[in-house]
Amino acid sequence: MAGSSRSRQAWRDHRRTLERRLTVDRRQTGISGERKLLPLASGTVQWLIRTVVRLSGLQGRGRRNALAVRREDLELYFPDLPAAFDGYSILHLSDLHVGLMPGGEAAIVRAIRGIHPDLVVLTGDIQTHGQPEPGLAVRLLAPILSACDAADGTLAVLGNHDVADLAEGLEAGGVRVLINEALALHRGDATLQVVGLDDVYSFFSPAATAALTACRDGFRILLAHTPELATLADEAGYRLYLCGHTHGGQICLPGGRILINVLSSHRHLARGFWRLTGLQGYTSRGAGSSSPGVRYNCPPEVTLIRLRRS
Repeated sequence: MAGSSRSRQAWRDHRRTLERRLTVDRRQTGISGERKLLPLASGTVQWLIRTVVRLSGLQGRGRRNALAVRREDLELYFPDLPAAFDGYSILHLSDLHVGLMPGGEAAIVRAIRGIHPDLVVLTGDIQTHGQPEPGLAVRLLAPILSACDAADGTLAVLGNHDVADLAEGLEAGGVRVLINEALALHRGDATLQVVGLDDVYSFFSPAATAALTACRDGFRILLAHTPELATLADEAGYRLYLCGHTHGGQICLPGGRILINVLSSHRHLARGFWRLTGLQGYTSRGAGSSSPGVRYNCPPEVTLIRLRRS
């Protein structure tokens, strides 16, 4: 397991405390402080959305849209990318929400079959409100990971829907979970540093920002669940930032205009490719879908990113 057993246990204890606070008191702990759980996440609002979708007569179309996972291909150019990593490919998967939609995992497998990336990264929300339980979630995830044989394996960070116990299950299944820590990838003498942070939307701890700023050397990639640390990552000299959380809006107006933006900051980074001063980033629309399990004008995606030296 990544990290020392003592630091991992300290993280687990803190994370479970925050999870209980969210469940019992309906309070999230974000990077900007504590706040009440957004009304959008309440059972009443979810019921209302499902009812409107059903009465609209568009539920069937929305479910078909949610299973039409699209592959996006993206080449990103960096003048300081180590030459040995020119052409390095990363399959970015986010917000899988396994077990929530019948046929959802199979749809993702179809989208990634035949891809042989150098690295797979998961940027959170494998579960939905902590369900299914970690063991079942890992079993549902297994066919997806088996469909893409990555030379450097699979890295993951947790999202606001994932519980702390999922980390151990993922690592038992061969996924390296980065919890406020860095991992070096090597090609000969060349190195990429990948830093992975625990969720800062609902379960923020100072350890996340400390880990981000502690890694100062070389070409650095940040994996986080949300884009809300983008400015800090840019100031720290990171080159690539991969995240999800927003589902791209999931239910959007024609043209992809987002109706509901769930970010508390950096709301302009809610979908797709973006750039800050020296930082390039990508916010995935997500491969899965949360309740009510429909999508409009916002297809789910898997993203194959290829790094290029310019």
